[in-house]
Amino acid sequence: MPRNSAYTLVVAILALGCGRRAEQPVAKSDDKGGLTVKDKGVDISVSKDSGQVTIKGKDGAVVSEQKMGGDLALPKEFPKDVPAYPGAKIEQNIVLGADNHTLIKFAPDPVQKVFAFYEDKLVANGWKIGSKVQEKDGGTITSHKGDLSCVLLMSSDRNGTLIQLTVVKQKQ
Repeated sequence: MPRNSAYTLVVAILALGCGRRAEQPVAKSDDKGGLTVKDKGVDISVSKDSGQVTIKGKDGAVVSEQKMGGDLALPKEFPKDVPAYPGAKIEQNIVLGADNHTLIKFAPDPVQKVFAFYEDKLVANGWKIGSKVQEKDGGTITSHKGDLSCVLLMSSDRNGTLIQLTVVKQKQ
């Protein structure tokens, strides 16, 4: 998505969600052309330079990050025993509460190689494979370890593999 489209998307979402109410969102531009919108305790920031969009919840914690072109840092709260595919760039980080993390990554390798890596490394790190489906252009692996579940969805995309990796802590 072009950078200007990110601005348009933020403004459109806020315009649709605002309706008629006394409190209106506050939007501020920074000296680099970025934009931050605050509404009901939620902050949405768009960096013009990097194309990064960050959404922070009422407690100030990052709820979602997206960076055009990828290369976000691995969130510090992300479980250390979930393998990181070498050379994959994190394009999006979505956090839904403290117990639900989703990473959208892009790896420059074929889906079969990415699938084999995760299948091997999950088991090596103590994860139990619940199910796996591998096809020519994609695959799915579900696994669990203790109170954590991990779901990997992989598909061929852009001369490589698009990876959606979700880790959820199961409620007891």
